[in-house]
Amino acid sequence: MWLYLSQASLHLRVHKPDRAPLELRAGSALSDGQWHSVDLISGQEHLTLTVDKDEGAQASPSFLVTPGGRLFFGGCPTKETNMECRNLFRHFQGCMRLITVNNQPVDLIKVQQRMMGDFTNLQIDMCGIIDRCSPSHCEHEGSCSQTWSTFHCNCSNTGYSGATCHSSIYEQSCEAYKHKGNTSGFYYIDVDGSGPIKPHRMFCNMTEDKTWTVIRHNNT
Repeated sequence: MWLYLSQASLHLRVHKPDRAPLELRAGSALSDGQWHSVDLISGQEHLTLTVDKDEGAQASPSFLVTPGGRLFFGGCPTKETNMECRNLFRHFQGCMRLITVNNQPVDLIKVQQRMMGDFTNLQIDMCGIIDRCSPSHCEHEGSCSQTWSTFHCNCSNTGYSGATCHSSIYEQSCEAYKHKGNTSGFYYIDVDGSGPIKPHRMFCNMTEDKTWTVIRHNNT
Protein backbone atom coordinates (compact mmCIF):
# COMPACT_ATOMS: atom_id res chain seq x y z
CA MET A 1 0.00 0.00 0.00
CA TRP A 2 1.42 3.39 -1.05
CA LEU A 3 0.07 6.85 -0.18
CA TYR A 4 1.74 9.62 -2.16
CA LEU A 5 1.40 13.09 -3.72
CA SER A 6 1.34 13.42 -7.49
CA GLN A 7 0.23 16.34 -9.66
CA ALA A 8 -0.90 18.21 -6.51
CA SER A 9 -3.36 15.43 -5.60
CA LEU A 10 -3.21 12.62 -3.05
CA HIS A 11 -3.10 9.09 -4.42
CA LEU A 12 -3.53 5.73 -2.73
CA ARG A 13 -2.40 2.56 -4.45
CA VAL A 14 -3.06 -0.88 -3.01
CA HIS A 15 -1.45 -3.95 -4.53
CA LYS A 16 -2.21 -7.53 -3.56
CA PRO A 17 -0.73 -10.58 -5.28
CA ASP A 18 -3.10 -12.01 -7.87
CA ARG A 19 -5.43 -9.02 -7.47
CA ALA A 20 -6.08 -6.04 -9.72
CA PRO A 21 -4.39 -2.91 -8.31
CA LEU A 22 -6.69 -0.58 -6.40
CA GLU A 23 -6.20 3.17 -6.81
CA LEU A 24 -7.92 6.14 -5.16
CA ARG A 25 -7.40 9.86 -5.67
CA ALA A 26 -8.50 12.75 -3.46
CA GLY A 27 -7.90 16.48 -3.16
CA SER A 28 -6.51 19.03 -5.60
CA ALA A 29 -4.07 21.95 -5.55
CA LEU A 30 -2.35 20.39 -2.53
CA SER A 31 1.12 21.66 -3.50
CA ASP A 32 0.36 25.13 -2.17
CA GLY A 33 2.66 25.24 0.86
CA GLN A 34 -0.23 24.99 3.33
CA TRP A 35 -1.02 22.30 5.89
CA HIS A 36 -3.53 19.64 4.80
CA SER A 37 -5.13 16.85 6.81
CA VAL A 38 -5.31 13.29 5.49
CA ASP A 39 -7.53 10.50 6.82
CA LEU A 40 -7.21 6.92 5.64
CA ILE A 41 -9.85 4.58 7.07
CA SER A 42 -9.80 0.88 6.25
CA GLY A 43 -12.39 -1.72 7.22
CA GLN A 44 -13.90 -4.91 5.92
CA GLU A 45 -14.80 -4.22 2.27
CA HIS A 46 -14.58 -0.48 2.91
CA LEU A 47 -11.77 2.00 2.21
CA THR A 48 -12.00 5.79 2.49
CA LEU A 49 -9.41 8.45 1.66
CA THR A 50 -10.26 11.99 2.80
CA VAL A 51 -8.32 15.26 2.47
CA ASP A 52 -9.06 18.30 4.64
CA LYS A 53 -12.20 16.67 6.09
CA ASP A 54 -13.90 17.11 2.72
CA GLU A 55 -15.73 14.45 0.74
CA GLY A 56 -13.05 12.06 -0.42
CA ALA A 57 -12.68 8.88 -2.44
CA GLN A 58 -14.16 5.53 -1.46
CA ALA A 59 -13.79 1.96 -2.60
CA SER A 60 -15.17 -1.44 -1.65
CA PRO A 61 -12.26 -3.84 -2.10
CA SER A 62 -12.97 -7.56 -2.03
CA PHE A 63 -10.01 -8.03 0.31
CA LEU A 64 -9.05 -6.55 3.67
CA VAL A 65 -6.62 -3.64 3.38
CA THR A 66 -4.19 -3.48 6.31
CA PRO A 67 -0.95 -1.49 6.71
CA GLY A 68 1.14 -4.56 7.50
CA GLY A 69 3.80 -4.94 10.15
CA ARG A 70 5.75 -1.73 9.57
CA LEU A 71 4.89 1.74 8.30
CA PHE A 72 7.30 3.92 6.32
CA PHE A 73 6.78 7.69 6.09
CA GLY A 74 8.53 9.77 3.44
CA GLY A 75 9.97 6.86 1.47
CA CYS A 76 11.89 3.64 1.97
CA PRO A 77 15.26 3.24 3.70
CA THR A 78 18.04 2.81 1.16
CA LYS A 79 19.02 -0.46 2.82
CA GLU A 80 15.49 -1.85 2.56
CA THR A 81 15.56 -4.52 -0.14
CA ASN A 82 12.57 -6.72 0.62
CA MET A 83 9.08 -6.33 -0.81
CA GLU A 84 7.77 -4.67 2.36
CA CYS A 85 8.87 -1.27 1.10
CA ARG A 86 9.67 -0.34 -2.47
CA ASN A 87 10.70 3.08 -3.73
CA LEU A 88 8.22 3.41 -6.58
CA PHE A 89 8.30 7.20 -6.31
CA ARG A 90 10.76 9.93 -5.47
CA HIS A 91 11.39 10.58 -1.82
CA PHE A 92 9.06 12.97 -0.01
CA GLN A 93 10.17 16.56 0.57
CA GLY A 94 7.80 18.31 2.92
CA CYS A 95 6.47 18.38 6.45
CA MET A 96 4.23 16.06 8.47
CA ARG A 97 2.64 16.54 11.85
CA LEU A 98 -0.01 15.05 14.16
CA ILE A 99 0.45 11.51 12.83
CA THR A 100 -1.92 8.93 14.30
CA VAL A 101 -2.09 5.18 13.64
CA ASN A 102 -5.13 3.22 14.83
CA ASN A 103 -6.29 6.38 16.64
CA GLN A 104 -3.04 6.48 18.62
CA PRO A 105 -0.70 9.50 18.19
CA VAL A 106 2.83 8.74 17.03
CA ASP A 107 5.42 10.19 19.42
CA LEU A 108 8.07 11.57 17.06
CA ILE A 109 10.29 12.52 20.00
CA LYS A 110 10.67 8.80 20.70
CA VAL A 111 11.58 8.33 17.05
CA GLN A 112 14.18 11.09 17.38
CA GLN A 113 15.59 9.37 20.48
CA ARG A 114 15.59 6.07 18.53
CA MET A 115 13.36 4.52 21.17
CA MET A 116 10.87 3.69 18.41
CA GLY A 117 11.53 3.18 14.73
CA ASP A 118 14.35 4.82 12.82
CA PHE A 119 14.91 7.84 10.58
CA THR A 120 17.30 9.49 8.13
CA ASN A 121 17.39 13.03 6.71
CA LEU A 122 14.66 14.09 9.11
CA GLN A 123 14.20 17.30 11.10
CA ILE A 124 11.89 16.95 14.10
CA ASP A 125 9.95 19.75 15.78
CA MET A 126 10.34 22.12 12.85
CA CYS A 127 9.16 22.62 9.28
CA GLY A 128 11.81 23.96 6.93
CA ILE A 129 9.54 24.51 3.94
CA ILE A 130 9.20 28.09 2.69
CA ASP A 131 5.69 29.22 1.78
CA ARG A 132 6.16 30.42 -1.80
CA CYS A 133 2.46 30.86 -2.60
CA SER A 134 1.43 33.26 0.17
CA PRO A 135 1.43 35.92 -1.01
CA SER A 136 1.08 34.48 -4.48
CA HIS A 137 3.37 35.71 -7.24
CA CYS A 138 0.82 34.59 -9.84
CA GLU A 139 -1.06 37.46 -11.47
CA HIS A 140 -4.55 37.63 -12.97
CA GLU A 141 -5.99 34.84 -10.78
CA GLY A 142 -3.42 32.28 -11.85
CA SER A 143 -3.18 29.38 -9.40
CA CYS A 144 0.07 28.88 -7.49
CA SER A 145 1.69 25.56 -6.61
CA GLN A 146 5.14 24.87 -5.24
CA THR A 147 7.85 22.33 -4.67
CA TRP A 148 10.42 22.46 -1.91
CA SER A 149 12.58 24.90 -3.87
CA THR A 150 10.40 26.82 -6.34
CA PHE A 151 6.85 27.77 -7.34
CA HIS A 152 4.77 27.41 -10.49
CA CYS A 153 1.84 29.41 -11.85
CA ASN A 154 -0.97 27.69 -13.72
CA CYS A 155 -2.34 30.29 -16.14
CA SER A 156 -5.04 28.08 -17.69
CA ASN A 157 -8.27 29.94 -18.54
CA THR A 158 -6.90 33.28 -17.32
CA GLY A 159 -6.17 34.87 -20.69
CA TYR A 160 -2.54 35.43 -19.68
CA SER A 161 0.73 33.57 -20.04
CA GLY A 162 4.28 33.59 -18.76
CA ALA A 163 5.99 32.46 -15.58
CA THR A 164 3.67 34.60 -13.43
CA CYS A 165 0.67 34.92 -15.83
CA HIS A 166 1.73 38.49 -16.62
CA SER A 167 1.49 38.69 -20.43
CA SER A 168 -1.91 38.92 -22.11
CA ILE A 169 -2.59 36.44 -24.90
CA TYR A 170 -5.07 38.84 -26.55
CA GLU A 171 -4.58 41.96 -28.64
CA GLN A 172 -5.34 45.42 -27.28
CA SER A 173 -7.58 46.55 -30.15
CA CYS A 174 -9.50 45.41 -33.21
CA GLU A 175 -6.94 47.28 -35.30
CA ALA A 176 -4.22 44.99 -33.97
CA TYR A 177 -6.22 41.92 -35.02
CA LYS A 178 -6.71 43.43 -38.47
CA HIS A 179 -2.96 43.97 -38.88
CA LYS A 180 -2.48 40.26 -38.14
CA GLY A 181 -4.71 39.42 -41.12
CA ASN A 182 -7.90 38.63 -39.24
CA THR A 183 -11.34 39.41 -40.66
CA SER A 184 -14.54 40.64 -39.02
CA GLY A 185 -15.74 38.60 -36.06
CA PHE A 186 -15.82 38.30 -32.29
CA TYR A 187 -12.49 38.69 -30.48
CA TYR A 188 -11.29 39.12 -26.93
CA ILE A 189 -9.77 42.57 -26.44
CA ASP A 190 -7.39 43.36 -23.57
CA VAL A 191 -7.31 47.15 -23.64
CA ASP A 192 -4.62 47.56 -20.97
CA GLY A 193 -2.44 44.59 -21.91
CA SER A 194 -1.04 43.20 -18.67
CA GLY A 195 -2.99 45.66 -16.52
CA PRO A 196 -5.81 44.88 -14.08
CA ILE A 197 -8.70 45.23 -16.57
CA LYS A 198 -9.90 41.81 -17.71
CA PRO A 199 -10.24 40.96 -21.43
CA HIS A 200 -13.71 41.45 -22.91
CA ARG A 201 -15.33 39.81 -25.92
CA MET A 202 -16.14 42.37 -28.60
CA PHE A 203 -17.16 42.38 -32.25
CA CYS A 204 -14.59 43.75 -34.67
CA ASN A 205 -16.09 45.08 -37.90
CA MET A 206 -13.22 45.30 -40.37
CA THR A 207 -13.37 46.81 -43.85
CA GLU A 208 -10.60 47.58 -46.27
CA ASP A 209 -10.02 51.09 -44.94
CA LYS A 210 -11.71 51.21 -41.52
CA THR A 211 -12.15 49.19 -38.34
CA TRP A 212 -14.97 49.51 -35.81
CA THR A 213 -15.12 48.06 -32.32
CA VAL A 214 -18.68 47.08 -31.34
CA ILE A 215 -19.43 46.61 -27.64
CA ARG A 216 -22.71 44.89 -26.84
CA HIS A 217 -24.26 45.33 -23.42
CA ASN A 218 -27.48 44.70 -21.54
CA ASN A 219 -28.78 47.94 -20.03
CA THR A 220 -31.73 46.41 -18.17
